[in-house]
Amino acid sequence: MYGTFLPPEDGSALPMGWGRAPDASESFGPQWEYATSLSQYNAVCCSRQAGKTHGATLAAGLVLAQPDTRVIYATLVRRNAKKLFWWPLLEALKRWGWDAAEDDANETDLMLWLPNGSFLQALSCEKMADLARIRGDQADLFLVDECQEPRDDVLDKLVTSIVPMMLAKRGGRLDLLGTVPEVEPCVFSERLDGFASGKYPGWRAHGWDCFSNPFMDKEAVLKTAKEAGLAPGHPIYEREVLGRRVKDPSKLAYEYDRDRNFYEPGDLDFSGPQWRHSLGLDLGFQDNDAIVVLSWNKDDPQKRLYQRYAWADNHQDVDQLAAKLKEVLALFPKAYVTGDHGGHGAVKVLETLRRRMGIVIDLKPGDVMASVGLVNDDLRTGRLLIESVELAKDMDRVARTVNPRTKRVEINKAGYHSDLTEALRYAHAGALHYRSKAPKTETPAQRRDRKMREHRKRVSCPY
Repeated sequence: MYGTFLPPEDGSALPMGWGRAPDASESFGPQWEYATSLSQYNAVCCSRQAGKTHGATLAAGLVLAQPDTRVIYATLVRRNAKKLFWWPLLEALKRWGWDAAEDDANETDLMLWLPNGSFLQALSCEKMADLARIRGDQADLFLVDECQEPRDDVLDKLVTSIVPMMLAKRGGRLDLLGTVPEVEPCVFSERLDGFASGKYPGWRAHGWDCFSNPFMDKEAVLKTAKEAGLAPGHPIYEREVLGRRVKDPSKLAYEYDRDRNFYEPGDLDFSGPQWRHSLGLDLGFQDNDAIVVLSWNKDDPQKRLYQRYAWADNHQDVDQLAAKLKEVLALFPKAYVTGDHGGHGAVKVLETLRRRMGIVIDLKPGDVMASVGLVNDDLRTGRLLIESVELAKDMDRVARTVNPRTKRVEINKAGYHSDLTEALRYAHAGALHYRSKAPKTETPAQRRDRKMREHRKRVSCPY
């Protein structure tokens, strides 16, 4: 179905009450190329005001013009389903000759039946519970808008579990649309890069900026950006105006920088009794269990902390977790262990591990953002060095946000979740690298003076 979106051009008369499909005169080059894409999977990333949602309207119009088709539009931001898509599409359908469309529209449920038997539904999927409403439906075209929003848990479930089966019977098409995500990689960016990376070769990427849109007042855009203090090179200008995928460090929870915080473990000698270790254990029930080990040299005046080990795996029972912990502690003897004491029975699991292994497990720091701040202190100064590629990737994905209720900065729980960074926080809380200092050394003259003082003391008081 996804390869036959364009309407027939034989000039035959349409049945009574039917309208026409949109045409290229209502669009421009890259937007029309997306709307008429022959790919089953499409990812569209644009700047603001570039016309991506209008492109989705055109794609929906091309499908709805064919009899007995199904189109579902979902947005990850609840208030935008009506404003950005439903009302504009009703206006467009009226313009395309579907006179009955507005009268037959259900404004409450955002559902519409056209005279040719085609069906449209617009809805929001802001949280996991919303997905139950569409499970079991079928679609010729499924559109997901606002994919740049930090709803990776919802979007991943949609793309991998729910929508594919909805498209299977009809051979439908899935389109993900959004502006440039503030934090990458994410589910959206992985699909944008899917063909180039080879990870998702069936996906086709589309994108353009607001200056490509001939219906946009370019001078007004530049004037507004200038008044807001935005200029080329600023992350917001690059993302929102030019549609370029640039990293904005201010949105990330961790201030990791590869040039400053990466090291090759083969360049260092970790042997010797002067090395100390701290192990962080994050327990997962729905997600992964994770272990991260940090090491430091007690004689290092620079107080550096080296990440030496990182592991994460899902669905580990207590026996498997105990075996893994025993294996890691054999590699890093006498490591100080800090563990998760959160919900889902984590305290009971920690107590079981304590008793089985005869070790002490301290509890994780209570204030999340305070411990993140301490990790960032060592990242900024270059004292914390990371060798795990997976951990480094996670530190470039975990975002922070401002809680709208408490106004406090916190980890964005709706975004990407990393068990490795949690284990890193715990290991960092248990590390004592800040106590490290160079051992005292004596010159020959200092050693002679010390010996003389000790001799005088013995002579002056023989007892």
